[in-house]
Amino acid sequence: MIPIALIPASFYVLLLISVISALILLSWLAVLSIWRGARKAFRARLWLTLPLMMLLALSATFVLSFLYRGYLADMDIKRDEAARNITLEEPAMVAGIAMPAGTRLHSMVPGDREAFESAHFPVPTPVNGVTAASLRRNLYRDGDKDTYAATSMELILAFDQRVDGWLCGTGEPLAFKVDAANIIFDSCALGATNRVENWEIPAGAKLLAHAGSARGWTVFLAPGTMTTVRGLPLQGARIAVDHDRHFMGFSEAVLATDLRLGVVTYPAGTRIRSKEWTLPGRDSDSLILSPARGQLVKPDGQPDVPFGNSIVQTISGQVLAILPNQKAGIVDFEEISVDEGAK
Repeated sequence: MIPIALIPASFYVLLLISVISALILLSWLAVLSIWRGARKAFRARLWLTLPLMMLLALSATFVLSFLYRGYLADMDIKRDEAARNITLEEPAMVAGIAMPAGTRLHSMVPGDREAFESAHFPVPTPVNGVTAASLRRNLYRDGDKDTYAATSMELILAFDQRVDGWLCGTGEPLAFKVDAANIIFDSCALGATNRVENWEIPAGAKLLAHAGSARGWTVFLAPGTMTTVRGLPLQGARIAVDHDRHFMGFSEAVLATDLRLGVVTYPAGTRIRSKEWTLPGRDSDSLILSPARGQLVKPDGQPDVPFGNSIVQTISGQVLAILPNQKAGIVDFEEISVDEGAK
């Protein structure tokens, strides 16, 4: 726990008294400036009015000094921020990036353009093989060398562009990881016409690189996005792709429509995912389909399968197993209802 020094109540009392004194003093001076009778009465009782005015002025100095210190601090902040905002007067190489004149930088260190954390280009500018309108860097400070180094970069593309074989769009930042001298493509929002096998990926899907040397990928579809993958009508899926752009599997999806698979009929909304399965004699791909809360799945000639259970089935329709969700690796979250009338 970090100790925090509390401001004593006496400070607020003094501040309130000082504010009241300042308001009374200002009001009194305003009356004296416009009303001749007030000035005459003031002069007639100088033995009382002058000490009283001096007392009010002395009391008001507390809030005035407080406001003055705040003004000085605000000016320091503005000067510091102005020094962090740097505009290049001529083309320059900054942190290894060729930037055109007119580039606006925001630096972590006042006056140090090499420590910039964001750059806005006046014209589309090449950065690490793509054409960017702006970029942002995440920096860390090397205390030994007293320098700043980037751990990642996020670029706003000037237009849709291909990166590592993927067409990335302009809707979301394109991200690179920075590891020493290596800059590695990490993620982007996909544009149109990206394909995996015979599946056309909906525009706007988020692409994320897997960690490690295999360089596989995960495609994240928005929860409301509907698509068809290997004949399966899916909504909101997370799809794994290997480095050769082949399907590895999918999860976090539900059926977008009713589905008849082999001898089983599934309603829309059934949770569906692919999974490696160790039973012998199965197809190379298998599916785990789990009815949602309140749903029933209807296998021909067998009892209905309710919520809490899953059917393991090959993509060709062969039923491999019917088992509880826990054994199938499916997590069920408890529903919590809030009674608005309860107090």
